[in-house]
Amino acid sequence: MGTNKPVITVQCGNYSNYLGAHYWNLQEAGFVYGEGTGDQLEVDNDVLYREGRTLGGEVTYTPRLVAMDLQGSLGLLPQAGDLYGRPAIPSTESVAWDPGCQVFKEEPHKQNEFLRGLDREARDETREKDIDICMDKEEGEGEWLYNLDNQVDYWSDYLGARFHPRSCLLVTSHQHGNTTHPFDAWGLGREAWSGGDGVGEELEDRVRVFAEECDSLGGLQLVADWTGGWGGLAGRAVELLGDEYPGRPLLAFPTAPATHPSYTLEQGLLRLAGAALTLHACLPAALTSPLSLARDWLPLAGRATPLPNLPYTPSLPYHSSAVLALALDSATLPFRRRPGALGASLTPAELASGLATRGRRVAAVSTDLPVAMDLTRPAEYLEADLVGRTTPLLPGTGGAVAAPSPSDLPYCSLLTLRGLQTAPLYTRRSAKFAPCPSAAAYLASCVNSARRSARPVAAYLFTRPAPTTAPFPHIFGPAVEQFGTVGEGRPEGRGVTFTTQLTAWAAGPTAGAAVAGLAAQAGRLQMGKVHRLAESGVEGEEWEEALEGLRQLADSYTEDELI
Repeated sequence: MGTNKPVITVQCGNYSNYLGAHYWNLQEAGFVYGEGTGDQLEVDNDVLYREGRTLGGEVTYTPRLVAMDLQGSLGLLPQAGDLYGRPAIPSTESVAWDPGCQVFKEEPHKQNEFLRGLDREARDETREKDIDICMDKEEGEGEWLYNLDNQVDYWSDYLGARFHPRSCLLVTSHQHGNTTHPFDAWGLGREAWSGGDGVGEELEDRVRVFAEECDSLGGLQLVADWTGGWGGLAGRAVELLGDEYPGRPLLAFPTAPATHPSYTLEQGLLRLAGAALTLHACLPAALTSPLSLARDWLPLAGRATPLPNLPYTPSLPYHSSAVLALALDSATLPFRRRPGALGASLTPAELASGLATRGRRVAAVSTDLPVAMDLTRPAEYLEADLVGRTTPLLPGTGGAVAAPSPSDLPYCSLLTLRGLQTAPLYTRRSAKFAPCPSAAAYLASCVNSARRSARPVAAYLFTRPAPTTAPFPHIFGPAVEQFGTVGEGRPEGRGVTFTTQLTAWAAGPTAGAAVAGLAAQAGRLQMGKVHRLAESGVEGEEWEEALEGLRQLADSYTEDELI
C-alpha cells in the first residue's frame, strides 16, 4: 500500500488569506476524531498537516503553511499564532510617555460571535477540540446560525484553524488598508521581496523548516493574489520554490476578489496588468490555475460571475472566497485520498503532468455547487453534458464552459464528485453505459461521450460531502436542502450543514479562451498611461515579454505544438 507524500502551502496576499482561512477551516471540519471507518477515512490529512509539540509538550497538528500579508492585516490573530496563548496588550496608563507627547487611542478590534464561541470552547476542557462548535445544534432542535456578514473585517475573524508560530509572515514596509502609501502596483512586490523586510529570505527559511521535516516532499501549492504588489512577490516566490525544490511539482493558484471597493481607470489598468504579469510569472510552475469570480480580466463594477443556487454577495470577500475555497478543496482531493480508500490516489506530479500537456500550462477549475441533480433520475444529469453544467471560476470565459468543437485538440480532464453515494449512481446508468466496470469509469465515460476531445478523463468520487457549518457563510439559495442537494429546500431558519459538489479541472478550450482574452485585453494596454506600473519598476521590455508569452500560450490551445 502506497503512502501519500506531504505538500507545503504558501499563501501570498490578503485575498489569498481570505480564501485560505476557509480552506483550512474546511480541512479541520473534516477531521475524524477517534476511530473512523469507511467513507469517514477518505482523506489523508497528513498530506497538508504536520504533527508537533508546544513548549509545554502538548501535541499540535498544524498546516505546513506560510501565509504572507501586510502589516496590520491580522486583526486579533497574533503574528506567531495563538498556540502559545495570545499576548497581552499593555494599557496606555502603564506606559511612561515623555512630557508633551500626545496620545491617540484606537478602539481595539472586537471579537465577533464566532471568535467568542471559540474562546468559550477553549476554556471548556470537557469538550472535544473541534472548530465546528455548533454542529450539534445545527443537527438538532434550536439550530444556532451565525451571520458574520457584517462582522468580518479581517480573514482571521472567521479562522478556526490553528497555525504554526512560523506560518504568518508580514510585509512590514506597507500597511494594510493604507491609501496614502498603497501596495497597489506589481513591481512593489519585488521591492518588498529583496528590500529591508527580508521577505524573500524569510520565506525561504520558513519553507525549508517544513520541507526538512518531510521524509520525501510531494510538492507545493501557491495561492497568490494577482492584484497589487502581491503578483510581483508571487513571481519571485515561484522562482525561489522552483530553484530550491527542483523536481517537486508546484501548483499555482493566482486569485483575485469578485469585486473591488472602488473602480478608477488607473486602478483597473493596474489590475489588468497585474493579472497578465502574474500569470506569465507563474508559468514556470508545474500547473497554473487562476481562481476568481470576477467575470473580466479588466475588472468592471457589477461584473461578478453568478452561480445557480448560490446567491453570494460579490462585494464580500468572506463570501466569494468561500466559493473558491470549496472548489480548491474538492479539486485537490485526488492527491489527498487516503491510501486504501476506495479508488487510487493521484500524486501532485501526476496531476500536473496529466493536465499540463502540449505546453498548456494554464488550467481552468469549474464547479457545480451544489450538484443540481435529481436524485431519482441521476442518469439525466450525468449522461448529458456534465462539464457543461459547471461554471468556470476564472475571468474571460463569459461565465460558461467553452462548448466542444470538432477542431478542439485532445486534453485531459480531472473530475471530482463529492457528497453522493456512488452505488445508486452506478446502478441507475442507462443501457448505453452498461459496460462501464465502475462508478468512476461511468463518470469518465459520460464526459467522453459529450466531449470527445476531453480524454482521458480521470474521475474521482468521494462519499463525504463538504462541511459548511459555522463559520462558513450562508450563501445557499432557498432550494438547497440541509444536506446539500437541490430539491424542495430546507425549513426556514435552518442552514446547510453539508454540500455536494462537482469540480472539473482541465487545460482545455475554457482555459484557452481565458488566456486568449487576457492576452488580447493586455495587448491594448499602453504602459505609458499606467504611471504607477512603471514607477514600481516594471520596464517596457519586461511587459512585452509577458505579452508575447501569453500569446504563445494562447496559441498552444489551438495549435498542436509545444511552446
